[in-house]
Amino acid sequence: MKKTISVILIITILMSVLCLNSFAGALSLVSAPSTANKGDTITVSVNVPSGLSGAKLLLEYDKTCFELVSNSASLNPSFTTVINDKTVGKLIAVAVSTSEQSACTLFSVKFKVLKTGGKISVKATQAIDGADKDITESIPGAVLTIAEGTGAAAEETIPPQAQTEPANKVTKPAVGNKAEQKKKVEGITGSANAPAPDETLPADIMPNEPTTAEEEHEINKKTNEKAIIIVVLATVLALAAAIVIALVIKKKKQEDEPDAAVQINENIDKDK
Repeated sequence: MKKTISVILIITILMSVLCLNSFAGALSLVSAPSTANKGDTITVSVNVPSGLSGAKLLLEYDKTCFELVSNSASLNPSFTTVINDKTVGKLIAVAVSTSEQSACTLFSVKFKVLKTGGKISVKATQAIDGADKDITESIPGAVLTIAEGTGAAAEETIPPQAQTEPANKVTKPAVGNKAEQKKKVEGITGSANAPAPDETLPADIMPNEPTTAEEEHEINKKTNEKAIIIVVLATVLALAAAIVIALVIKKKKQEDEPDAAVQINENIDKDK
């Protein structure tokens, strides 16, 4: 009986791991200095939680309050990061790594303060873990308000929201040499800070603007196919669990039958 319970628990755990999204944590924004006056320059750092191997982030800022300092981005060497800052008020960053990384500052950028009280926000439009699993919904974004003078910069966490545009797919790196192990982020255009030495970015990994309806349909199709695969795998696991349980019960009965026969013989001997 104990064996049967153990098997059921193992199958349940496997199905839970298969069907549930892993929790990674929240994004956060840090400003240095935390407060500012008109004309000051601040550095805003984007921090990501542990467990990520790839992400596409959207950073938005109030263009009436802030001016992005050109070529001011500082990148984390643990990721290959591409930044599109061509649209005023918006910055798109795509980062990939060959394995899951611990919590860290993904990148930092500088802003000139035009006036105080402005907000800067960041959210993940796509995120994957080391198993190429989509964990976007488990990563809330954040909003930062830059106060004036000696006040404190206020930050609030925002829950994941429905995407107004589909995220470009981040794919798992291929096995091979360093160049072959680069993760690819499809459909990206724009300028980017140079990667670390001897790391060359392929031409198809630059961030772009919203996808077309046809691309959105294709993404939805792939998502549906993935859901079907998960359902099929869950069904197979359930069937396997049922078979294993049946075999364990059968074996238990077979083990109990000789014991019953021995008991009958003992009773007969006592009667004699």
